[in-house]
Amino acid sequence: MIVSSPVASAPHRALVPDRPPFAAFSNAERRALIAHLFAVLPQRGCEQRCAGCHAAALPRVTAAEWSTAVQVIERLGALSAALRTPVQANVPNALVETFRDSDPAHLRMTTADGERRGIGAFGALIHRALGRPFKVMTSGARARRGDPDPVMDAGDLAELEQAAFWAGQSGGRMSVSASVETRHYRTFGAAGTAFILARTLESILRGAQAAPHPPEIFLDMMVFAPNGDDPLTAATLDLMRRTLDHVDAAWLRADHRDALHRLIAPLPEGSRPFDGVRNQRLTVPGVPFGIRVSPHLNIGRAARTGRGQALAAAAPTDWLGVLPGDPDDALMLDGIAFTRRELHADPAARHAFIQLARRVVVHEPRALAGNPLTFFRAEIDLPGERVNLLVSDPYGGDLQAVIPYKPIY
Repeated sequence: MIVSSPVASAPHRALVPDRPPFAAFSNAERRALIAHLFAVLPQRGCEQRCAGCHAAALPRVTAAEWSTAVQVIERLGALSAALRTPVQANVPNALVETFRDSDPAHLRMTTADGERRGIGAFGALIHRALGRPFKVMTSGARARRGDPDPVMDAGDLAELEQAAFWAGQSGGRMSVSASVETRHYRTFGAAGTAFILARTLESILRGAQAAPHPPEIFLDMMVFAPNGDDPLTAATLDLMRRTLDHVDAAWLRADHRDALHRLIAPLPEGSRPFDGVRNQRLTVPGVPFGIRVSPHLNIGRAARTGRGQALAAAAPTDWLGVLPGDPDDALMLDGIAFTRRELHADPAARHAFIQLARRVVVHEPRALAGNPLTFFRAEIDLPGERVNLLVSDPYGGDLQAVIPYKPIY
């Protein structure tokens, strides 16, 4: 595998020459943004239509111009050095998310001369400019009908291979998501989707093999009921097993395949080492990838399917929680004071803040005293050219509330 970084030779830099990114941010805001950074999104929207999407992805897909990505991320790295604030300093063990409601394998950003850049180039940019591990999750490279097997998009596979290489430079993570409610599944069925997922996984393994330090790699699935005995979970487990059987022996030894099969054995063959109420990572020593299991929560588009679990029953990991820290400054929103400790400990108070922030910050802009970027994780939405606040609201049944904060430019 020959890996070259397209970052250094990017043909242009400034889409907004009269104003650099984050010029409207104070130094305190810049430090907070850098320290609490959670995600940098190069693309919004998705065509896969997975029922389990946290953010109810829009069907219209938009991507940032490549020059916007380079400009914003390089500026962020420069500010980190100038302000002596490490990226994600206040987000322990974090990885830079490269997606929220999109599929990174399908990413295509356009350069000024009409060339395309994908998740491999974007991962190289994150690694070079920010020096942080990043995370990529895909539900499979694009494919079209073929005889007898689907024909894979070579560009998607090459980008994922390169992304795995760059993720390996800084301890990142690559996940292939097995879902029975994707566009692939509806088009190709279980056997064809397993073929697509296996070829996708092999491309990631190929890129990881070339990296000095391979990234974490997972075959990812959702459990649709706490005990996992519902038809959708059964179909998902079947897809996982088919995918494992499709992975070429060059990438997965027979004994390793058997070990992974035992982790997801159908009932009543044995007691499974996972449940449907928490995020779990299952690994077997020596096997090149593991299995990640997540509860299918009643959120996002999943809420509209009527199949998800209630948050109160699932007891999910509060993965977009308020960050602990000191000092516990007050945040004044429309004349009401909130503190980090209160928001972290009291779901009702957090719910009240989120509802108020949506009304005040998004719809009726008024004074917000203090710096909410020190309270919540931050997301840079490149296509939308905005910085958003990411907030969890288990009390309101919303694990991923997004509040627009401020334009990048």
